[in-house]
Amino acid sequence: MTNPEQHIELVRLLQETAAVGGEHSGASRDPEWPLQYARSLQAPLSQLLGVSVTQSRLTQWLLSAEEAHKARAPERSWADFYAQRLLEHHAASNTASEDRLTLYYQPLCLYCRRVMQLMQRLQLDHIELRNTLLEPDARAALLGARGRATVPVLHIQTPDDEERWMPESADIIHYLKEMYA
Repeated sequence: MTNPEQHIELVRLLQETAAVGGEHSGASRDPEWPLQYARSLQAPLSQLLGVSVTQSRLTQWLLSAEEAHKARAPERSWADFYAQRLLEHHAASNTASEDRLTLYYQPLCLYCRRVMQLMQRLQLDHIELRNTLLEPDARAALLGARGRATVPVLHIQTPDDEERWMPESADIIHYLKEMYA
């Protein structure tokens, strides 16, 4: 799954891309920067993360990562924040067949339903479901791990007890397709 070397390599890749493409932040930045970054990052990111990443998904992800960085950790290096987020949201698992998966969801959430429909199509009945409305412990676990209770979130735990929390239905769907389809 993720490891420190991958994180370091991602930070380096992001910083190099920013150096080639111009300043990462600031008023003088080109408003088309996510498109330029996505074009430059697509192939190396796909290789480094072990999953296919399209330019359109990457563009959308870059915009989302920038907003999250500003809102949650503006004091942290943008490249470090983006690298961690990329690993959480997109990295392949080396132990997918052995990983323990738990989906935190709410029954009326349309995004949760999309994920659950895919799980049904792929016959992923080994994924534990935790309803955060009916299970106070599930909600508490989600809040403790992520600091927020928004769903869906896929919790991935490897056989060696490494864990990650993957939010965003589109990312979860992409991950499940890549790892289990």
